[in-house]
Amino acid sequence: MKEYILFLTTSLICFNALGQEKVEIPNRHKIQ
Repeated sequence: MKEYILFLTTSLICFNALGQEKVEIPNRHKIQ
């Protein structure tokens, strides 16, 4: 069970990191 929770947590962190990059790129173009 601990391995499954660890896997879910890692997946969420990676997903959030990718999501933030996709959001930040368009925002940078709007600011400049």
